[in-house]
Amino acid sequence: MDSLKNFEVIKSTIYQSPEFCEFMTLYNFKSFQLKNKTYFHIFNFGPFYILKSFRADFNQDSMSEIEDLIKNKFGNLLIKVSPNIGFDETLSEKFKYAKSEKNISASKTLIKDLTNSEEEMFKSFSENTRYKINRSYREKDRIEIYQNPSNFILNILYNSLSERQKTKNFRTYDLREITKLRDILKDNTYVFLAYNSENKLVVSNFYVGYKNKISYFTGSLNTENRNSRAGYQLINEAFKYFKRQGYIIYDFEGLSDERLPKDYEKWLGFSKFKKQFSKEEITYPLSMIKFNSMLLKFVSKFDNTF
Repeated sequence: MDSLKNFEVIKSTIYQSPEFCEFMTLYNFKSFQLKNKTYFHIFNFGPFYILKSFRADFNQDSMSEIEDLIKNKFGNLLIKVSPNIGFDETLSEKFKYAKSEKNISASKTLIKDLTNSEEEMFKSFSENTRYKINRSYREKDRIEIYQNPSNFILNILYNSLSERQKTKNFRTYDLREITKLRDILKDNTYVFLAYNSENKLVVSNFYVGYKNKISYFTGSLNTENRNSRAGYQLINEAFKYFKRQGYIIYDFEGLSDERLPKDYEKWLGFSKFKKQFSKEEITYPLSMIKFNSMLLKFVSKFDNTF
């Protein structure tokens, strides 16, 4: 980690922002900040409370502050937290948090330093990856880029996501979620669409920008055209485009994690693809959970809010 440049940019996250608090209203969560500016989101039904925080800047003081809130404000409670990098994991045992069965944000990721020149970034890819990118250009694949995408473009993205969900059986974001993000972040949202020479959509990616970091948020690959090299061209064009937009870190937002064996195989192919473009790996602490209600523990197994 010490060898990585731009540590504060790497640590920065849309999940700890006023904009994301606005997004969480979609699920009827209200938000508040701790003294160290970490955002928590709270959902209340009757005497029950669910608290969540994504990429939280958790330390001894902030965890003690949450403990005081539990004693003074909340009764039946469930807390789910995904700490940011730099978290002292011995504190989870001290404050009696358990490992969550389900991570609420990516536990591992890859980043790309966009401050390098376009030539340097291209040379950093393997020879095979460079060949596939060049082959994609020769085969007349094309990339369409949309900043602050229209509803029409979001519908193309969503239809692609829906088809991928059917074949891979994983949860994706629905149209209201990606529309809400677009409405909040506006020019800091982007859709990339990769078409092959036959004008068939191969890959669709949705990105969100926050401060100087651009992050992949969701996307899909058309399985009928999975042998196309258009996806390689898309990543190469994304690096160049976002560099020109002023971003300095590209976050792939997700990587297979050996600590999570249930999901490891599921994302292995996607992770292998990502690793062809970067070797800069970031590992986050696993999500933690704490509860004083067995009912809420049961409910949490069916909670799909991130």
